[in-house]
Parts: sequence; C-alpha cells; structure tokens
Amino acid sequence: VLTYDQSVIQAVAIEGYDPAFGARPIKRAVQRLISDALAEQMLAEGWEKGTEVELSWSDALQVKIV
Repeated sequence: VLTYDQSVIQAVAIEGYDPAFGARPIKRAVQRLISDALAEQMLAEGWEKGTEVELSWSDALQVKIV
C-alpha cells in the first residue's frame, strides 16, 4: 500500500511543470523523483508483498515503512 501527502504532490507539480510544455513533463518528474527512488529502496531492503509505505517530501523523497 502506497500513501503520500500533499508535499509529494507539490514537489512533482513544481518539478514537472514547464511553461513551454505545460504539465506534460509530469510523467518524467514522477518517474525521476518517486518511481526510481522507490525501486532502488525496494531492491536494497527487500520489501515483501503488502509492505505499507508512506511518502513525504522535504528536500527529497522521504520513505517510511509502516
């Protein structure tokens, strides 16, 4: 289960907005800021199926296992 707070949404919105392209770069921002970091941590820590994860943002992605 993956949950996130408003700080993650704001970080993606800021990084994923480009005046020339609007919101189209958001997909790349989600991949770069969230998906890649989660994948690295999942592999390093060996999360099991059903692991509950909370995301927040403070200068970088903060991952908490609950």
